Amino acid sequence: MINASGDGIDSNGSLYMDGGTVLVNGPTNNGNGPLDHDRMAEITGGTLVAAGSSGMARTSPTLPPRTHCW
Repeated sequence: MINASGDGIDSNGSLYMDGGTVLVNGPTNNGNGPLDHDRMAEITGGTLVAAGSSGMARTSPTLPPRTHCW
């Protein structure tokens, strides 16, 4: 569980996830986001739940089927 006041997960490159569980709570400041990556995000397995401000909302065309983004 990540309780973030800034970016929850901040990658200066690509983001890869192939298993496990990651929960991101925050931030509430629209200048940050629960996920921040410069390149692609590739999630091929596991569970990622990220909730926070929508000022830097991201989605990725490489997300697998049955993935929900809000």
